[in-house]
Amino acid sequence: MPLVGSRDLIPLPDAPRVTVITMCKDRAWCIEECVRSVLAQDYPNIEYLVQDGASQDGTLDVLARYKGRLHLQSERDRGPMDAFHKGLARATGDLFCILLSDERFFDRSVVSRTVAAFREHPDAGAIYGDFRLVDAQYREIRVERKRPLAFEQIFCQEDFVSPCAAFVRVDTLRDNGQPRPDLRAFFDVIGDFGLWVYIGSRYRLQYVPGVIADFMVHGDEISHGLAHCRAYIRECETAIERFHTDAYTPADLAALKQHALARLYLNYSNALAGRYFREAIRLAIKGIRRRPRLLFSKIFLAMVLKSAGLSALLPARTDIRRELQVTP
Repeated sequence: MPLVGSRDLIPLPDAPRVTVITMCKDRAWCIEECVRSVLAQDYPNIEYLVQDGASQDGTLDVLARYKGRLHLQSERDRGPMDAFHKGLARATGDLFCILLSDERFFDRSVVSRTVAAFREHPDAGAIYGDFRLVDAQYREIRVERKRPLAFEQIFCQEDFVSPCAAFVRVDTLRDNGQPRPDLRAFFDVIGDFGLWVYIGSRYRLQYVPGVIADFMVHGDEISHGLAHCRAYIRECETAIERFHTDAYTPADLAALKQHALARLYLNYSNALAGRYFREAIRLAIKGIRRRPRLLFSKIFLAMVLKSAGLSALLPARTDIRRELQVTP
């Protein structure tokens, strides 16, 4: 288990400042709904930072309507995580949340409810909740109910924390107001998985029931495209290796390396099955070699049935719960 309490958290102020970071590029068609959901919050102490990647499609025109109500920076970047670093460097809040341009807060009380949860759980490094999957017209597909997760479950990709449905204490990433020097090793090429590996191994991640955000499923998403999956697998491999060799990491957690890699490969084998047969089989073999017992798992059965074109035989919800897209 993570060494909860091994790094002290100073008490939050009575009304902590909450920084919301939105990374975007060429999202004129959806960003206004995101912005409105932030500006409509009933919590008074919110800092809203929008980190735009030099949009060319009218995104900046939309954001200009809210001049003075958000802090916009538009410049070229090297991708979503580079934009996140730039946003985090600008943040002056005690807590932060990442809300992408095609996401929105579920209701007006999301931030105030979360601040109250931090008061109730002062030793939590992050608080996460539930989210809704919606279509491009924000019609509900289903509610993704989460659960209390041990760090091992996140590290081994047995479940995940969704960035849009989580708030993080800024001091988990800083010392004396400055970014911790080891952060870049985790985040330069690593997506949100690296964030939860870093925080979850050092602090408690507290689940609080309740829908926090809407996450849109739409035609522009690339989360399960072959190129994205290959890139994300490399990022997760890097995060797992960094964690394995980190001097902070307890030996019992470091020993989970092969388990974590096996689940990573098998999860994405299942995600790609039915569309990219060769890649799915290659990843499945890599996973089973590292953890043979996964040969008898539901996720392996799902991959086999999908590869054989027999998806209709799958029990409900054996698919990997989809990781949030990392494109802005």
